[in-house]
Amino acid sequence: MNKLKHQQARLRGIAVWTNAGAHLGYFVEEPDKEGLIGPSEDINPDRGCISFARDLPWHLFSVYRHSARLAEAVRRALNSLHGITVKPEIVKPNEKWHRAVNQACKLPEKIFPMEVPKHIARLRLSDDGQVLTVNFPQHIQLRFPPTLRATCSLVMDGNSPSYKVPLP
Repeated sequence: MNKLKHQQARLRGIAVWTNAGAHLGYFVEEPDKEGLIGPSEDINPDRGCISFARDLPWHLFSVYRHSARLAEAVRRALNSLHGITVKPEIVKPNEKWHRAVNQACKLPEKIFPMEVPKHIARLRLSDDGQVLTVNFPQHIQLRFPPTLRATCSLVMDGNSPSYKVPLP
């Protein structure tokens, strides 16, 4: 976020096309040490891109994991420091959060070729929509054709007539 806000980096979209449809994602664009525009070396050192199919479930998993850890830390601190016992309370479901989780569970696993060796988070909702199961790390097996067609959003200018193309 700092690169986008303070260092004039740009967020760019990318699509990789297969027979099964588009695999959508993004990358952060900025000049390298020589001034050549392309994927940020800090964020994408391999010039790779980030698919929404891998990124969104990962962040949702992180919210759940960190929320559970924070709640446990607060419970332990209150118990050990003040002798207060905290009991979990069931609250009314948040409809916006439920919709977001439901949509994330429906995302097709259309990751990018360079992400295949990396771990993904798999999200599943129970039939009644009340229990979310998150499996991490999960490996995904996708086969890509030897050549792919990619569409990338970029802007050329007079100062940077060359571009380092991102690698999905």
